Amino acid sequence: MFNAADGAYAILHFQIAEAAVTLPAAALEVVLDGRSEQVVVLTPGAKRPRYEALLGPLTAGSHDVRLKPSPLWPWDNAMAIDRVGIDVVAPADARFESLANAPAIGLRPDTVGTASDLPLLMYVEDVNEGGAHFLKYSIIFSHEDGGTPGPALMARWGRTTDIELAYEVEVHDGRVVQARYQGPDHRVIQNQRLDIHPPFLLVSTLNNMFLDRGRSLATVRMQPLPIDLSRRSRESVMDDHPWIYRVMARELATERPAGVGDPRDYLYVDLRLTSRAAGIALGVRTTDGTTRWSDRGRADLVVSRQGEMRLAVPTAAGERLTALTVRCDPRPEPNQSAEPAHCDAELRKAFRLDDDRQPRETLIAPARLTIQAGTARDIPFAADKIKR
Repeated sequence: MFNAADGAYAILHFQIAEAAVTLPAAALEVVLDGRSEQVVVLTPGAKRPRYEALLGPLTAGSHDVRLKPSPLWPWDNAMAIDRVGIDVVAPADARFESLANAPAIGLRPDTVGTASDLPLLMYVEDVNEGGAHFLKYSIIFSHEDGGTPGPALMARWGRTTDIELAYEVEVHDGRVVQARYQGPDHRVIQNQRLDIHPPFLLVSTLNNMFLDRGRSLATVRMQPLPIDLSRRSRESVMDDHPWIYRVMARELATERPAGVGDPRDYLYVDLRLTSRAAGIALGVRTTDGTTRWSDRGRADLVVSRQGEMRLAVPTAAGERLTALTVRCDPRPEPNQSAEPAHCDAELRKAFRLDDDRQPRETLIAPARLTIQAGTARDIPFAADKIKR
């Protein structure tokens, strides 16, 4: 039981004791005041330290919340719920605005009861653009059953999880003045029902795009974690929650997409790119003189988008590395200016995954490079780290 003021929200949090559990996924049903509220999808074996669920808006007074195994997923009686707590967030709390606008997510029917395309984490960015204030909600899924092929995901995004901007609202003086969601074919669609709380989005495509209508057998309401991505990649959110890598690896091992392999057999590099009429590819040189490239020799896997990003370079876990090569390839643009084509790259970090598929420490120091198109630059790895 817990008490709440009218309009408040609450964050339910708990742990799961899961020794010897082999299920790849399970779920708990959240029952609030006798009514089934949502499910919390569990990832046994991923060593996730804590689970959360968002409740509200609540009416004033006392509330009863219970957790029970969802009949929609398999359950192992060896799992036990532990350390359950409630954190009530009143309207005056600084967190209130981001909680009040966080969408509830209806799961795609073919993923209910499975370990496929699991919603793992929601984060929210609080940004000001052109004098307007936006809250932008993104979701990390364990994978996507359609969309970009696995090798291209690793080359261009450095992951096989699916990170999608789901919903954004413009807030003015505490009031939502417009809202948009990412619909099929990555179209940005206006949400006309600003009076509904929580806003509802239904996962409707194989690459985890949304609709703002429909029904699902299972709805999740994740606590949105505040993140500032002004100087870091979206993928770095996974580094803050390394259990996500274990879930990613497990789904890869089950689905075995062609050309991807074990996520431990890559070097992951975070950088900020500003380029003109050019794109970037990364290479890893080994002690035998071999260089392996993120683009795998394919022009379509050279990256020319701007901003913070992560790329992954295939390299076997046991290989000894000597240098990271940053290559700038010309990519002619319409109405190209007379300024020479070039790549400005701010390297943030480069790391591998350990045997437990968790991020190791960076192998490079931060560096800023300006590279003319058609040339490349080498960054040596720290001598005491190249074996790792």
